[in-house]
This record gives sequence, structure tokens and C-alpha cells, in this order.
Amino acid sequence: MNWKHTIDSIETREDFADFLLALQKDFDGNPQEWENGTLDSYLWSLYRWVNDMDGYLVNHSINVTDLNPWQLLANILYAAKIYE
Repeated sequence: MNWKHTIDSIETREDFADFLLALQKDFDGNPQEWENGTLDSYLWSLYRWVNDMDGYLVNHSINVTDLNPWQLLANILYAAKIYE
């Protein structure tokens, strides 16, 4: 799956709900691709990434106010999949 394309195409709450379903299916089907395979490690990664995301946004020339809120949330949830 092309996660960047999927996240970039999110415009509505329904799109975000579809993203959540795809993320859950990805976890079930590809757990080896998840850096954080337990709920506690995933939540810890979410916490750490949210605290560190300003640097990521600056490095990628992304202005957080330009993001659709559903896309921002999807980016955060996806980042916790891979963030160490």
C-alpha cells in the first residue's frame, strides 16, 4: 500500500475511518512491518512522535496549519507504526 498517497487523499471523516480500517488490516496482515507491535509500545511511540513532530514537519517543509485535520491525525497514527 502506498501510505503517503492514502494519507494525502484523506479529506473527510469517512476517508479517515477508511484509513483506520486499512491501518488495522495492515497490522493484522503485516505485523513484521510494525516497529511497535503492542498497544503500550504503539501508544508510547505516538506520545514520542507527537512531541518530536515539529522537526519532521520543518524538515519536510510542512506547515501544520495547511494540513487537513484528518490528514494530520492519520500522519500521527501512521508515524507511530514505524517510529522507534
